Amino acid sequence: MVPIGQHQSSQFRVLFIRTCIMAPFFMFAASTVFGTVAAAAESWGKNIKWVTMKEAQKLAKEQNKPTMILVTKTWCRACKALRPKFASHPEIEKMSSEFIMVNMEDEDEVKNPDLQPDGTYFPRILFLDSEGNVLTDVYNKEGSSQYRYYYSDTKPIVDSMNEVLRAAGQKVIKGKEL
Repeated sequence: MVPIGQHQSSQFRVLFIRTCIMAPFFMFAASTVFGTVAAAAESWGKNIKWVTMKEAQKLAKEQNKPTMILVTKTWCRACKALRPKFASHPEIEKMSSEFIMVNMEDEDEVKNPDLQPDGTYFPRILFLDSEGNVLTDVYNKEGSSQYRYYYSDTKPIVDSMNEVLRAAGQKVIKGKEL
């Protein structure tokens, strides 16, 4: 017969070992689920309020605001080149408060054909109305006709943001390259 103290000690040991084995898994899962929006906020603009696509759908209707979606990849050279320009651009930061802002980076990308109107290249910037309809007529007017939603510079992004705001009857900020 095992004395009570030894039995409790062995149960504690088993529980401790299981916890040590499972803790990294739970930490990884939690950072994957909860850390991605925070990571997007840090790298694409600290003062921009980033939300998930699911949150955006709800907030856009509640607040009657358009949604701006960045579809990016961490390995994408064009995304890496655009990120610091986007993150430090004062007009984009200021106008972001008039939008529900979503960054679908890496695994966050929603696989929806409506969000791929002319392909799956990166970076892609799309705008949705408050009901969640893709505004296919808002695209980079200075860019390629083959990749209409590809933006490599901030001026056309500001121009598109202003186009969306103008169509919604909201204030417009003059875009300029910094």
